[in-house]
Amino acid sequence: MSRLMDQNVAQNSCPEQSDQRISLPAIPEDANKYSRGSLLILAGSSSFPGAAVLCALAAARTGAGYVTLAVPEPAATSARAHLLSIPVVAAPATSEGAFAANALLSIIKGRQHIDAIVCGPGIMVSPETIAFVQEVMQFAAKHDIPLLLDADALNALALYLGGGAANQESTNTPIKHKATNVHANQESSSVTKQVTTQVTTQVTKQVTAQAAKQAKHAATQAAPLEQQKQLPTFTEHKLTLTPHGGELARLLCATQLQDASMLAQLLRAIVVAKGPATVITDGKKTIESAIGTAALAKAGTGDVLAGIIGSLLAQGMRPFEAALAGVKIHSKAGCLAEQNFGIRSVMAEDVIAAISDVLRTLPII
Repeated sequence: MSRLMDQNVAQNSCPEQSDQRISLPAIPEDANKYSRGSLLILAGSSSFPGAAVLCALAAARTGAGYVTLAVPEPAATSARAHLLSIPVVAAPATSEGAFAANALLSIIKGRQHIDAIVCGPGIMVSPETIAFVQEVMQFAAKHDIPLLLDADALNALALYLGGGAANQESTNTPIKHKATNVHANQESSSVTKQVTTQVTTQVTKQVTAQAAKQAKHAATQAAPLEQQKQLPTFTEHKLTLTPHGGELARLLCATQLQDASMLAQLLRAIVVAKGPATVITDGKKTIESAIGTAALAKAGTGDVLAGIIGSLLAQGMRPFEAALAGVKIHSKAGCLAEQNFGIRSVMAEDVIAAISDVLRTLPII
């Protein structure tokens, strides 16, 4: 989510920040759909097909030339009914309608163009999806493909880490970065107010004894013991995480770290900590978003943000710039949607519809 607007500011206000000016990559006249960026989205389940659809629509609207959506087989019919121009791949599924642990192999078979991957919206969490997310991370790291993890992929990662699966050093550089104040979204504000200088008792309560037991059991089933010792090593910043407050708290508890900046350093990742003031950090550089609206505090808007950033990654933007640009586009689209529908009535679909108007205002490089 983007920063909550001051109640005394006009609702159609969307203030600019001089340090957040962004540019979009130019589209050559001889471009084709592949040269404009191929994005693979791994999302959805039988319970949450809409998350996958929203993510895919946002990615296409943001400019990626070829967006492919892979969903578990039970969700494919629903996804296809909503996506006429976006191919939908039906992947092997569990009995609960989520991705099977070995689903990635059938998804990527024969696929030659993958410039970026988004994984997580609506995939649910189970031992099978924990293993699936690990397979996705291994594949992306091996082929040096930018990967964005969102939503349940982050929850699966936290469970994997919390089960002792990744007592590892993904970088040889000691963590020295000073704690960054990370503000959470409304649904998790009571938790993430405590996530500033230490993982406090309030945060720890989010990971109950029962959840910790389930995490250990799930991670053990997800991968053999020897594979649990470390996560795949990504080229610096090729991994992007987009947690809201609750997801960030789970990741920090699992890694015993103190803030988003330290998590970014450990994983050599970009972390987009969504909240009333969204924070983008690579562990060294941290920028806080100061535009947006409480209209974005609606289900589905996080899936839209994942699609926007994933699209920019596929188009060749560097991960930190893609994250920063994605947050700005998302925030400004939320402001425009609020102008059209009012702060109470904005839906995620309205934010997607406003993306094109935002993109027209951005400079091209």
